[in-house]
Amino acid sequence: MKAFWLVVICFFCFKVEAQFNYGVKTALTLSFAKTENLLFDDPFDYLLYEVMFEEEDVSPTFGIFATLKEDNLYIQSEALYRNISSNFSYIIWETNPPRANAETKTTHFIAVPVTGGVQVDRFKFGVGPVFSFILTENEIFREFKHFEERREWLEAGFAFNVGVQLLRLSLDFRYELHFNRVADYFVFNQLQAGFGQSPAYLSIGLGYAFR
Repeated sequence: MKAFWLVVICFFCFKVEAQFNYGVKTALTLSFAKTENLLFDDPFDYLLYEVMFEEEDVSPTFGIFATLKEDNLYIQSEALYRNISSNFSYIIWETNPPRANAETKTTHFIAVPVTGGVQVDRFKFGVGPVFSFILTENEIFREFKHFEERREWLEAGFAFNVGVQLLRLSLDFRYELHFNRVADYFVFNQLQAGFGQSPAYLSIGLGYAFR
């Protein structure tokens, strides 16, 4: 809710006569996630579970945008649907013999980037926060003992944006870095786990303005 009011306040900071347009947008996104291991021990330091984060697959993104522009300054807000599949493999060492398997966690987001910047001729340069609202997701590692997921419904990050405006069409490149860590919502024996890296993405977006 705070994110919504922040967007509203930013929009009204512009004068009434500022140019307004809106439209639809789609994007392809590449994840920079790297393979990483996570170990879960019992109180006596015996290895119970080994989890390998393999990769992230990001579905094509689509949604709407609205832009206010005055002189060379602009602010743009978007609401984009995004689906991320996080692929894990794991080994359960407490069984004899150890068992290996794989899990995929699928999370559905509404991403709300808010970008402010300058437009020089047709070229746009901007920065701003990104708010990711989680809609639904599945739970994984159900057979792990003393394990649970405690994920917040909102994640935040920051993005850098470079684009070009061609009449009603816009093409932009966005580098996005989240403040949270990968799977930092894993909780084992009441202690927060998670991997050391933060999610980072590069998106290529194409937008069409109705006005």
